Amino acid sequence: MRTPSTAPRSQRRTPRRNSPFQSVLEIVWLVLAMVASIFSSKNNQAAARPAQNVARGLSYQRSQTVRGARPMARPTARPGRGYAVWAIVLVALLLSATFGVALAKRDGNKPPASPTAELAAAGLPVAGTATAAPRATAPKGGVPPQATKPPAVAPTATVAPKAPAAAPGGPPPLPPNELGYIPVLMYHTFLPNAPGDVYNRTPDEFRQDLEYLYEHGYYLTPMHDLLTGNIDIPAGKSPVILTFDDSPESQYRLLINPDGSTTIDPNCAVGIIEDIYHRHPDFGRAGAFYVLPILPFGDQADENHQRQFIQQKLEWLVANGYEIGNHTLHHANLGQMNNTQIMQEIAGGDDGIHKYLPNYNIETMALPYGVYPPHGDTTLLKGFTYQGRMYKHQLALMVGADPAPSPFDKRRDLMWTPRIRGSSDQLGKWFGNFLDKEQGVRYVSDGDPNKVTIPADLPAALRDKFNQAAVGNRQLVRP
Repeated sequence: MRTPSTAPRSQRRTPRRNSPFQSVLEIVWLVLAMVASIFSSKNNQAAARPAQNVARGLSYQRSQTVRGARPMARPTARPGRGYAVWAIVLVALLLSATFGVALAKRDGNKPPASPTAELAAAGLPVAGTATAAPRATAPKGGVPPQATKPPAVAPTATVAPKAPAAAPGGPPPLPPNELGYIPVLMYHTFLPNAPGDVYNRTPDEFRQDLEYLYEHGYYLTPMHDLLTGNIDIPAGKSPVILTFDDSPESQYRLLINPDGSTTIDPNCAVGIIEDIYHRHPDFGRAGAFYVLPILPFGDQADENHQRQFIQQKLEWLVANGYEIGNHTLHHANLGQMNNTQIMQEIAGGDDGIHKYLPNYNIETMALPYGVYPPHGDTTLLKGFTYQGRMYKHQLALMVGADPAPSPFDKRRDLMWTPRIRGSSDQLGKWFGNFLDKEQGVRYVSDGDPNKVTIPADLPAALRDKFNQAAVGNRQLVRP
């Protein structure tokens, strides 16, 4: 059985097609050859025995030689007719050669046929024609094109083909559901080697986290949007909020260039977010940093290493859409303090930030260790006056727990906003086994901040949780 060619179609040789002139020459040459053969045959028959052809004459000669008899002398043909025939053949050869050279020159002046033309001439499908397999296309803001089914016989290419460029938008938009859960992720350090530390995420792991979120239709959203309930993101996208506690150097590190200028370290958290944002602008750009103002984004082992860049870093974050929040002055356990101590810690956290950002409005705070004041009293978290100044916060973050409820969920309490720890076990639990597995449980935007879309048919986790009063004067849609 003949093995089919495995070479790419563009490399297969196609049958040569003769021009009309070449075909005529071949016919003339064939006729001349037949005439020469006829004349030559008659000449030979006249010279041989009447009942014998050339083959039998040879056999007869061999038999006579074996018997010792004198071999039969082969009669000679009349020279005139034979010479005439061969003269005609010679002339035909010369004419064919002359016309062949002329045709070769004519064809040589033509541009070589393209691989596409050769494929079409051979009757093979050509990319871009009706016979080519259609390319999968993504809807606007949808999935990158998927690879088509490979042919039965894979081409043996020496260089692997490049993957198609990813189209913007990640996966196809989901139907809107603005009562769904909103993941608020909690991160701390980003060290390349810290085995066993559930609060550390290596730079590569953090990159993978962000890529996963992008590929599954999430959009980096400011904490301010969750606070106000005005989540302004593209239709079909789900909000995800990144939070960073303690402000270690691995969250935001600057590298000093030989000329004295600085560059964001591509392996710190901010550098990784910036990288994916520049590669996927449709992923958004946001993150809330809950800093310790004594040495924000510094190395505790070498306090002078990044101290000179504190103000530069904080100003850059605010100018580029990131948020700064209170994490107390000394990372205090508020559950072990009295009211005066609690106020000192919270006020000191705000004052330390205002030292670098005097006019910045601090709206939210993250409680160290996730510990609330005694008895879970949130009064001082909401606001107080200390040494003649007013301090207040509108949202307080817990440590771990669950995804946050929607702004339109009855269970929403801004002073008890849950977060998901950025560790493999918790991310797998809440994304792989819930938000991206259970249909209709995650928040999906309708793209219009002035409209609230909540499906009439809700999953069990959201049923009877809708707080219609939270819609306010926005338009309510119940598809």
